[in-house]
Amino acid sequence: MVKACPKCEYKGGVPIACLHITCPKCSHGWCWLCQGDWSKHGSNTGGYYQCNAYKPKLNEKQKSVQKLKFYLNRKDTHNNMLKKQLEHSEMSLKKMNEILESVTNNESGDFFEYALRSICESRRAIVWTYPYGYFLIHKPKRRFYTIFQ
Repeated sequence: MVKACPKCEYKGGVPIACLHITCPKCSHGWCWLCQGDWSKHGSNTGGYYQCNAYKPKLNEKQKSVQKLKFYLNRKDTHNNMLKKQLEHSEMSLKKMNEILESVTNNESGDFFEYALRSICESRRAIVWTYPYGYFLIHKPKRRFYTIFQ
């Protein structure tokens, strides 16, 4: 899924592992989720991933729909990033094995394959935390969930 740069509207922002996107055309840094300026995502604003916390802004009737869209958007975004990561992992693993074969005879890229699999499994776990977050009602648990999201 490609999103347009909020500054120049160039469609080329595709995250692979991070939500921070730098436009290849104008070099503007922006957040993939909220499309806000990345410079506003820092420790002075509550953290680099502050836009990941659900904050309802509508009346009571619309909050349920907005909340569902919020969590579905995050889940879909991370799921798309997982798919891209899997595609890149296969290519990276193939290149790493070629490099290892050319440099040494006995070494294997098992450690590299394990690292790539671990990253993908972590991403898969993140994808499924969003349905959990949607149904989470207990306030202390919700606060804990938001902090570690």
